[in-house]
Amino acid sequence: MATVAATRRQARTVVGQLLDERHWSLVCSPDLSWPSIEERRTEHTAAADFGLVQARWAIAESGGIVVDTAGMERRATSLLPPAVGFFLPLSRLVARLGDLLRQLVQNRGPLPACTTMITGPSASADIVGVRTLGVHGPGEVHVWIIENE
Repeated sequence: MATVAATRRQARTVVGQLLDERHWSLVCSPDLSWPSIEERRTEHTAAADFGLVQARWAIAESGGIVVDTAGMERRATSLLPPAVGFFLPLSRLVARLGDLLRQLVQNRGPLPACTTMITGPSASADIVGVRTLGVHGPGEVHVWIIENE
């Protein structure tokens, strides 16, 4: 589910409400934490109900989120909790995959340890075709697109 927020403060308010309504614990990098959610924050990624991650890019055509990570713990934040949320500056939304690849080539800075394209909740089906969400990652994905960043 994608939501547009005018500011990061608005997005933080919505995240705080979601955590309170669902009584979720949270795992996120220290730069994404703020005082009103600190009591819900945990350092134990595998036990968290919700992971909050800063997205690097998003692709409008596919709905994909692009995340750069370094180190196993940071990758786990978007993979282990049953629900995950991403903050995305509107300026980092591109139309197609080719647009993203052009941006990456033009910005030839140091490469991250890992770049992951996330296209939504994981889904799998058994041999008779019964579909299940969240088998190989989060079953619920939220994106807050921040207009003024």
